[in-house]
Amino acid sequence: MKKYMDLLTEKIIKRLNTHKSCTIFENDLSCVWPVNEKQRQQRHALIKAFAKAHGWSATILDPGIRVTFRKLKTGERDDDAPALAKAGGPISSV
Repeated sequence: MKKYMDLLTEKIIKRLNTHKSCTIFENDLSCVWPVNEKQRQQRHALIKAFAKAHGWSATILDPGIRVTFRKLKTGERDDDAPALAKAGGPISSV
C-alpha cells in the first residue's frame, strides 16, 4: 500500500505544481483507501488527514467517488480535516 500512497502523492504534487486543483477518482483512491461502506466516515477522515499532512485541502465529492485536492494558502486551515495521528493508514475490515 505504501507504493500506491507514494504514487498518489507524486501524482497530486505534479498536478498541483501546474494547476489549482487535482481531482483523483475512485480507481486511484481505492488502491490506498479501500472501499468499505461500514467505514465510510473513517475513510473520509483518512483522506482529509492525508491532504492536511501535505498542506492541501480535500473536497470529497460524489460520496467518495472523487476527491479534489487543492494547495492550502499560507496560514489557511482546512477545518474539515480531523487531527489524526497517522494520515493515510489502512482501513481495517470489520
